[in-house]
Amino acid sequence: MIIFIVAHDAYLRAAEKIIRILDRRLFLDIKICTTSKQLSLFADKEIEYINLEQFDCESYFKTAKIVFAGLGGRDLNRLISVLSSDIEGQKPKVVSYFPGVVQYRMIEAFTTRLLCDFVLLNSRRDYRIFNWIANRIEGSASGVLFGAPWVSELDFVCDDVDKDIDLLFVEQSLVPLEYQERVRLTEMLVNTARENPEDRFCIKLRANKYTATADQPTGRLDEILLEKFSKPSNLWFDTAPVDSLLKRSRCVATISSSVAFDSVLSNINTLFINDFGISASIGNEIYYRSGCMSSLKNYRLERSPKPAWVEMFMMKPLKLSLNELLTAENRSYESGLKIRVSISQWIFLAALIFGLCWRYPNHSLEQFKMLKKTINNINKNIYQS
Repeated sequence: MIIFIVAHDAYLRAAEKIIRILDRRLFLDIKICTTSKQLSLFADKEIEYINLEQFDCESYFKTAKIVFAGLGGRDLNRLISVLSSDIEGQKPKVVSYFPGVVQYRMIEAFTTRLLCDFVLLNSRRDYRIFNWIANRIEGSASGVLFGAPWVSELDFVCDDVDKDIDLLFVEQSLVPLEYQERVRLTEMLVNTARENPEDRFCIKLRANKYTATADQPTGRLDEILLEKFSKPSNLWFDTAPVDSLLKRSRCVATISSSVAFDSVLSNINTLFINDFGISASIGNEIYYRSGCMSSLKNYRLERSPKPAWVEMFMMKPLKLSLNELLTAENRSYESGLKIRVSISQWIFLAALIFGLCWRYPNHSLEQFKMLKKTINNINKNIYQS
């Protein structure tokens, strides 16, 4: 039995792609559950809701050989705590994964996953950083270079006549965060559509009121448009699966959505818009050297991502061998384990943050806050069983 437990729709999308990759000859029984009531109610498949604080987790997971944890923070710590003790003589392996490339401002998310048996990493950059941290804190590395599990393996080879979307813009829940900035973004899209009446523009909405996302938008672009602008006839909103929209698109634009992975790896013209600047707060700093960053008004220009950047940040998912995961020995969970930050670990973490500050000097304060949060996470016994 394999159990996937997911926090929201982005983790679910990744889980569905991982399931397609797994060797079903070895595991016929796969179950998906969620910590989100909303996702359990409105997902297009049956997904059981569980509350890790109140649920009898030991009974639920006793038949599992592997638990894929699409969780973070407190829920992941709780799950690891429950599964670290024997459940009827066996310990399910915990495999954690991310719904996107880890942003620099969220690098402390690596520390919450150090006690998982394996951690699937989406890019070579994440793989190197995670195992570097793991080696210095734990003396071993459990990171697996896997690739982006949400990336589709669809055939994107189609004639131009089949592409009826000249620009597909992918909305994000919290990017930009402020309502007035989202109004500005909507105005930019409306004006671009009006200035190019011969082209067709589609805005892929991130969520609706029934969708269990990590965060609900501070202002949905369709609602802002209806309230403040008149909609051009060549612009429309869509909630169809992103895979189907990508196949119809000549260009895909976003600020920092992970849908860009599908777009770049499928050789679709991709634009990371920089009209809102480049910063860790909007998560687009990793795209700065991609060769695909420009203003929205330049959507018609053909862009080719730099091969070295693609090699470092973007990978299609590799075929994961469950045999390797199952035959590897379980990691040792010592009861009552407490990690104290030694001088060498302080030096390592400080060097990591200072390195990021040097590369992104405009975000030094953010990086120092991240360092403090990382140290606090460690001292709060996030590794305690």
